[in-house]
Amino acid sequence: YGIIEMKGWNKYGGWRIGIRDLNNTYHYFAHLSGFSEGLKVGQIVEPGQVIGGVGSTGYGPPGTSGKFPPHLHYGMYKDNGITEWSFDPYPYLKMWERKDLAKKTR
Repeated sequence: YGIIEMKGWNKYGGWRIGIRDLNNTYHYFAHLSGFSEGLKVGQIVEPGQVIGGVGSTGYGPPGTSGKFPPHLHYGMYKDNGITEWSFDPYPYLKMWERKDLAKKTR
């Protein structure tokens, strides 16, 4: 579970969303084609909830798209109140994938 802290346009990330989870990890989703209807800053979201669509926005003014293939830019960040740093999300993605597969085989 997490809360949407940021939603909007950035000339590099295009349409993007930032979500802070219960462990104070910030999840950044960029280059989206758009957002799910009714999604608002301050809203609580849960795992599996659709928040937007994969796109190719960014690297220019709003409306820019098609400069690279559609994809999702995903990043994870920690903040200790003094500095913020990114870290490799791959181990977490694999763990979540294993948990999801385990649920489906029960």
